[in-house]
Amino acid sequence: MSIAQALDQATNLPSIAQQTHWQETDRNGQLANILWTSGTSANPKGVMLSHGNLLSNAQAKLDAMPQDALDLRLNLLPFAHAYARTCELTAWYLSGGVMACAPDSHSLIELAPILRPTLINAVPSFYEFVIKQSKVRSLGGRLRQLASGGAAITDSIRERFKSESLSIFQGYGLTEASPVVCSNRAARQEGGREVPAILDGVGPPVQGVQLRIDRDDRLWVKGPGVMRGYWRDEQASEQRIQSGWLDTGDCVSMGQLPLGSIQIFGRADDMQVLTSGYKFAPRMLEESIERLDSIGGCVVIGNGLRRPVAIVSLKGSSWADASSLLSEIRDLLKDQPDYLEIAQVVIAREAWTIENGLRHWKGGVKRSEIARMFAPQ
Repeated sequence: MSIAQALDQATNLPSIAQQTHWQETDRNGQLANILWTSGTSANPKGVMLSHGNLLSNAQAKLDAMPQDALDLRLNLLPFAHAYARTCELTAWYLSGGVMACAPDSHSLIELAPILRPTLINAVPSFYEFVIKQSKVRSLGGRLRQLASGGAAITDSIRERFKSESLSIFQGYGLTEASPVVCSNRAARQEGGREVPAILDGVGPPVQGVQLRIDRDDRLWVKGPGVMRGYWRDEQASEQRIQSGWLDTGDCVSMGQLPLGSIQIFGRADDMQVLTSGYKFAPRMLEESIERLDSIGGCVVIGNGLRRPVAIVSLKGSSWADASSLLSEIRDLLKDQPDYLEIAQVVIAREAWTIENGLRHWKGGVKRSEIARMFAPQ
């Protein structure tokens, strides 16, 4: 570049007054990102999130799980996903500290003893991978917060880490809410007294978020993190946001857990309807069945059936025949209403994995694909 070109370029720079004006402009309502939903329950949509959406949600997450400039976070999550965009990138920007990024789970396990992180955010499939690799004790020795999101994490995974004095904090959210709606909370001092950590369910709503549960147990959310709408889809936006309340599409239970924690029972779209007219949320039954030592995964279906059927995958080298497993499951669910008695067990002889397309990358099972595959049985 010539001196003349450099001078010409310099004269085109914004003035100090212009720069000051831009810095002082309130951008809370301005569009910051369009993040695409995964499309696990419908066609992918572009979720429009403002600067105010993202900043308020990261601040709310930091209120639930405080972080500071002394932390070193080891990141595995893609920043194109709302979980990482808020709980990693924006939370890191607000709290300071150091971030290192690993390209995959193997690399993270290799880097952890070297970097000795204090924070790790991940999805359930990562924690399952760590257990399978027998590397729970190899995550660096300085960890003070492990967090899981993106999909439900099983009690068995949390209990395995807890046995090594490592608690996994769980949250709940969706892209349309920036994404955090609820979160387990770290122990803290309030009013001169120690308030214990909240690790039940997915925790209470985060700072600034209101919850409403309708007569169908469907969860609605209001707060500063609710999206501006779907990109170029006004009709879908109006259907999803009504009078400021966002329809999450999830079914929940509230009040059974301490301090306002909620428990997610699954997507409203997953509700099953028996031929008797009874409806049920399959996740309630699946979570109970998955507590059996031999069960690696469970999908319960009931649409068009007189009674539910359980499709299960077995753990590792576990073996079981369908009839004995059916008796075990019926005994486990004996306190459920008669119409929820499992009629049949179908055993999948292959584990449900990301590689064979029966789990998505966050770790959750692809319910519709599994139901379609095993329905003939």
